[in-house]
Amino acid sequence: MTPFELNTLAVKRFGEKDWLKKLAHETGVHERTVRRWWNGEAPITERVAGHVRLVCESPAPAKGVAR
Repeated sequence: MTPFELNTLAVKRFGEKDWLKKLAHETGVHERTVRRWWNGEAPITERVAGHVRLVCESPAPAKGVAR
């Protein structure tokens, strides 16, 4: 996964605003780690890429649905 692919998937799933913060929360990593992936400062391993794809390609939870 490239930084561009990371950004594209995350923005598609979480929207333009706060996608980085939301992706960090959903993947259980620090926001700085996601920023390093996005900036190309840290490699996006296959394991990480698979997890990001799983998170970003899963349907968003419905809003206003009682549990």
